[in-house]
Amino acid sequence: MKTILDQEDVELIAQRVADKIKPLLIVKDKSTDAILSVEELAEYLRVSSKWVYDHTYELPHFKLGGLVRFRKKEIDRVIDRLALKVITNNAP
Repeated sequence: MKTILDQEDVELIAQRVADKIKPLLIVKDKSTDAILSVEELAEYLRVSSKWVYDHTYELPHFKLGGLVRFRKKEIDRVIDRLALKVITNNAP
């Protein structure tokens, strides 16, 4: 069975799809000098805010007015170091 759509319907569907995926395509801040809150870091790492709080002893951070903050470039270094460790440990 083949369905034929009007051009207007096709454009409406395409716009709805574009609206749905737009948040996934937008990079909020490409800057490596970005300062991240706990919530932003959790989103960046795809973990919960609770996980970030529970692991602050492992993550480079500082407090600003009593709030925990992270430098994205330092977090990226930790990620790179951990990834390199995994690669070298799994090498034959």
